[in-house]
Amino acid sequence: MWSIGRIRFDSRTVLGPMSGFTSRSYREFMAGFGPAVAVTEMVSSKGLLHDPVASERFVSSPKGCPTGVQVFGGEPDIVAKGAAKAMEINPDLLFVDVNMGCPVPKVIRSGSGSALMRDPRKCGDVVKAVKDAVDVPVTAKIRLGGTDETMNFREVIDELLKADVDAVTVHARTVDQRYAGRSRPEFIRNLGREIPVPLIVSGDIYSADDALRAIEVTDAEGIMIARGGVGNPFLIAQVNSLLDRGIELPDPTMREQSEWCLHLMDMTIDELGDKMGLARLRSLVPKFLAGCRYSREYRRAVTDPGTDYEGMRGFVVRMADELGDERRRCEGTGLRLEDRTAMKPA
Repeated sequence: MWSIGRIRFDSRTVLGPMSGFTSRSYREFMAGFGPAVAVTEMVSSKGLLHDPVASERFVSSPKGCPTGVQVFGGEPDIVAKGAAKAMEINPDLLFVDVNMGCPVPKVIRSGSGSALMRDPRKCGDVVKAVKDAVDVPVTAKIRLGGTDETMNFREVIDELLKADVDAVTVHARTVDQRYAGRSRPEFIRNLGREIPVPLIVSGDIYSADDALRAIEVTDAEGIMIARGGVGNPFLIAQVNSLLDRGIELPDPTMREQSEWCLHLMDMTIDELGDKMGLARLRSLVPKFLAGCRYSREYRRAVTDPGTDYEGMRGFVVRMADELGDERRRCEGTGLRLEDRTAMKPA
C-alpha cells in the first residue's frame, strides 16, 4: 500500500504516459491487467486553454480506470491554468502530473518538458502554481539531467519538495540519451528512502525482473511501465505478481496475445474512427506480434500500407492459429532496439 497525496494504491505499477499511445481506449484496455493508475499522454497546457473541446479526448477517463493527467508547458501560470482546465473538463482525474522530462526538440524549444530542468527553481515555481490552482495531488516527471556532465536531478527534486510536490517520477536517462542507450537507475540508488514523498522509477521495464531490480536499487514505491507494456500488456500482471507475492507468472501464449490484440484493435477503432484508428494500429499491432516465430513476417504484413483493418485482423488471427500455445519470448530490457526506440514516452 502506498499513496500519492490522499490517494491510496494497492498495486505498485503505474501505466506511464506515452505520446501517441496512451489514449482513452488504450488506458481502458490496460486497466484490465492491474495497474494502480494510468497517466494520460502529455497534454499541452496552451491547448487545454485555447481549444478545450479538442483536448477533451486526451483527458477523458473511462469508468474503472483511475487516471492522472500529464500536462506540459513552459510558464508556471500557463501550466497552472491548463491543469485547472483539465480538472474542469474531467473532475474525475486523480492527480496532475507535470512533464519536466520530454526530450523531443520541438517541446524543448517551447521551453517545456526537459527544458524546465535547466532552471530547478522554475520547476518548483511550476509545481507551486499548479498546487495553488487545483485541489488534487500534483506530481512531476523528470530525468537525470541534460547530460552526464550536467545531472541535476537532486537540485530539481529539492525545489519540487519545497513546492510540496506529492510524488516524483524519475526516468533514469539523461535528456541527450532521449530513448536510446540504457536506463541507469544506479544513479538514483536509494533515492526512494532519501525523499519524503513517493518515488516512481521509470525506464527500460520490459520484464518483471527489470521491475524488481529497479525497485531494489532505487527503493521506489512505484514502478512505471510504458514502452515495455506496449504489445505486452500482461507485463503489468507479471510485475504485480512478483512484487506483491513473489510469484513469477509465465509469459503469455501467442493465442492470448492475439485475443488481447483483437480486443484493443476494436476499442481503438471505436474511439478514433477508421482513418486515425488504423494509423494508430500500425504502431500498436506489430508490438503484439513480436517475440515469436515468424514475427518479422507478421509485422511486415500488418504495417503494409495496403493492409486494411480486416486484413490486419486476419493476420492476427492467423498468428493465433499457427502458433497457438507457444509462449511469447521476452528476456527483459526489451526485445529489439528498433522496438524500444519506436515509442516515445514523455
